[in-house]
Amino acid sequence: MTEPTSERAELTDWATLSERSWPVLLIGNGMSVNLWNGFSYPSLHELAMLSPAATAVFDEIQTTNFEAALEVIHHAHVVAVALGRATREIDETYEAVKTALFDAVVGAHVPRDRIPQATKDSYAAELGSHSEIYTTNYDLVTYWTRLGSSQGAGIKDFFWQPDQTFNRADVDTSDPAFFYLHGAVHLWQDDHGLNGKWTYEAAGNLLSAADNYTPNSSRPLTARLLVSQLSSI
Repeated sequence: MTEPTSERAELTDWATLSERSWPVLLIGNGMSVNLWNGFSYPSLHELAMLSPAATAVFDEIQTTNFEAALEVIHHAHVVAVALGRATREIDETYEAVKTALFDAVVGAHVPRDRIPQATKDSYAAELGSHSEIYTTNYDLVTYWTRLGSSQGAGIKDFFWQPDQTFNRADVDTSDPAFFYLHGAVHLWQDDHGLNGKWTYEAAGNLLSAADNYTPNSSRPLTARLLVSQLSSI
């Protein structure tokens, strides 16, 4: 009797995938890490100011991956609800991990002038070849790329009102559409139901825009709220 053999999974090289044509593109943390190693999860974890409860979660599942930690905490919330148990501490830990990740991304962020123009042009051209682009990244790399290259000028992110806010009644576009699935450094929400984005004209250096967030005015736009907003599109 022969032992079953296990095949080692391998990632297909982008040069191979890029020869194919498909309408939707999903961008993950790997793209950002390829441009700036400071975005790697170990680097972000080292910078993150985690609460004791959050630290215990990372230690228990033996990871530095924030998405894995958030998923585990979310599952704990689901189980607690199903069992009729209180979820306050679980929810507080979830929010603490998100906040720590956001702050770590800002702290580790690549300066805008460190991204070569050729990289911006190549990246923006690739984005423009898809009708829908989704990202799970908080960082500003994609936003800066689109601003810094004429190749990305036609990509719309739905924050196109005169005051850079989102209006669910105005979402039609024939241009490539960009969706921030987890929010981003420059996207905000407030207690009045408004969602928008900081721009250089409104906030100066966008890496400093996080200083504008306060508990009673605006705060980073989160995945939970984005899902409810995008469901109307």
